[in-house]
Amino acid sequence: MALTLRDAAPYLRLGAAGVAFLAMMSQGGGGSEASDTVPAPGGAGGLQPGEGVILVGDSLGVGLVDLGHIAALIPQNPFVSVVTTGHNAHQTLSDLQASSAAGGVALISLGTNDAALFDTASMAPYVTQLVQLLRDRGARRVLWIVPPNYAITNPPSPATPGKQATFRSMMEGAGVEVLEPPPDVVAKIAVDRMHLPPSGYQALAEAAIGAVS
Repeated sequence: MALTLRDAAPYLRLGAAGVAFLAMMSQGGGGSEASDTVPAPGGAGGLQPGEGVILVGDSLGVGLVDLGHIAALIPQNPFVSVVTTGHNAHQTLSDLQASSAAGGVALISLGTNDAALFDTASMAPYVTQLVQLLRDRGARRVLWIVPPNYAITNPPSPATPGKQATFRSMMEGAGVEVLEPPPDVVAKIAVDRMHLPPSGYQALAEAAIGAVS
């Protein structure tokens, strides 16, 4: 697959993992193209025209913004993101507190780093505070996008599944809606067992918007 400099730029924001993924793509890796179907907003209780959408989280969120083009799926809705590669729930809470970002529908892309790089159990109060802050700023719906690597059979380490289960229980305990990664998205996961090709991010973006529409 040939990638232009413009195509590659978003991956460079993902850091070393993004560079490694670009190397894999240049050797012919990656999944099939995403569907052109775009969910229509506005179902019962769903996203309404003009309603703001906020996305907070980690590199999964960066990918949804830069490669999944999630904002393009909701042209009638203001969209804002507070996403940073490598961040966990504590760091994301701090980022949100330092901003005025808000939305009637909130999407959370967290859990990869929380279950891999940090003491997962210590994230519990930050998950609760993050969800509450989103609600305090007007979010009537809060959806957690479960990381695709929660569904793979070859986790990064033996401890990962247990830590992922701990983080999942925190999110569910906070009363959020849960979007499981669709099988076609899981099938596209990169060799780093964390990130996705553009078609994967596009499919996941469509699934997330579809879930709140």
